[in-house]
Amino acid sequence: MPDADERDHGARDALLAPCAAILDQMPIGVAIARAPDGALIFQNRQADAVLGHGRRAADSIDGYAAYGAIDETGARIAPERHPLARALLTGEDVRGEHLLYRRPAGDVRDLEVSATLVRSADSTPIYAVTTFADVTERLAADRARAESEARLARVLEATSDSVFVVDHDWRIVFLNERARAQIARGADLLGAELWRVFPEAVGTAFWDGYQEAMATRRSVRVEEFFEPLGMTFEAHAHPFDDGIAVFFRDVTRQREIEAARDALAREMAHRVGNLFTLINSMVGMTARSAGSPADMAEALSGRILALAAAHQLVRPGDGAEAATAGPTTLAALAGAVLAPYEATAAAIAIDAPELTLGPDAATAVALILHELATNAAKYGAIADEAGRLDIRARAEAGVLTLEWRETVSQPISAPQDVGFGSTLVRATARGRLGGEIDMHWRPDGMTARLTADAARCAR
Repeated sequence: MPDADERDHGARDALLAPCAAILDQMPIGVAIARAPDGALIFQNRQADAVLGHGRRAADSIDGYAAYGAIDETGARIAPERHPLARALLTGEDVRGEHLLYRRPAGDVRDLEVSATLVRSADSTPIYAVTTFADVTERLAADRARAESEARLARVLEATSDSVFVVDHDWRIVFLNERARAQIARGADLLGAELWRVFPEAVGTAFWDGYQEAMATRRSVRVEEFFEPLGMTFEAHAHPFDDGIAVFFRDVTRQREIEAARDALAREMAHRVGNLFTLINSMVGMTARSAGSPADMAEALSGRILALAAAHQLVRPGDGAEAATAGPTTLAALAGAVLAPYEATAAAIAIDAPELTLGPDAATAVALILHELATNAAKYGAIADEAGRLDIRARAEAGVLTLEWRETVSQPISAPQDVGFGSTLVRATARGRLGGEIDMHWRPDGMTARLTADAARCAR
């Protein structure tokens, strides 16, 4: 006859019979073991489908060895390590544990297993219940998605743009390395809300563009200077999953170059127009004062060459072009204008600290120096083998002063008439430099003193 324990087990097991039909309809596998011995007393139909076999004889926990639970190496796990056994032996509540299971056909499935101990009203363990689901396809899909996301991340890291991605709640879910270096500045922005990180962007073109891309699910291009980072960004926002992906780059230098080129084009148009006007005036005045076509050609040629020398020094540009042009200083300008006379016997000295001249002022000063040098080459210090020419310039109290002093070995006299050169020099000093020039002829040489507005000369 059965003993008391067996009768008690039988009574309890009989109570499960009405539940079997219900448990068979559940979409997950269910198995029930009796406590405390661990004998398996129930396995529903879904469990049969998941495991690939029906309930196997297991009168105790040791009988769990007949089941196909394996570890990562493919070896069967010990019976006491089964989730159901741990619930029976220690009362452990197992939730969502990953378990590998080799089915009779030889294929290995990924199971998500839970197990818990059921107690009576007086806390006596009576059953252990385990539930499990086949998650092989789900995990494979998760792995494929993770691999796809990893590939995408590698692509986004390789792009020349900075990239960040936000979800529909504006939380930052991805930044590539360039974006981290450019806008994160060492901070961990993952999970942070975009507009909390950059509140200064609210109400800007970036705010409007990103909101539009999020709402309409259409790509939007934005470009604006962002004061907090001191950069001009070109950004393209594209719908991505339930948020947007933003590809952006710093175009500050590019826009500065474009602006400089536009300014250069405007400046060149202005200066070329001025040069044509000046040359036209020079032609007319030279024609009226020249004694012969040959004299006119010589005088006009020299004046145009002086303009060319000044223009070569002051032509605008950047990069290699600017390096070719050299610094636009008064000393460099004087040296260029007087370069044709370096082979003469006259001594020429230029004492002009680094006084920078603007384009218009340099053109005007070049014309003045050319006229003075032409006169000195004809009648003054440059024409005298023992002559000396000293040029000294200073800028003090907002006034630029240039002194031209010739010393000759033979006495000279002042010209009887005021020629075109003198007229041009005085007109240029007044009209182009906002100053005056005084010229004096002494027996031992001619002197000239130019005074001009230093600020105007620097423009």
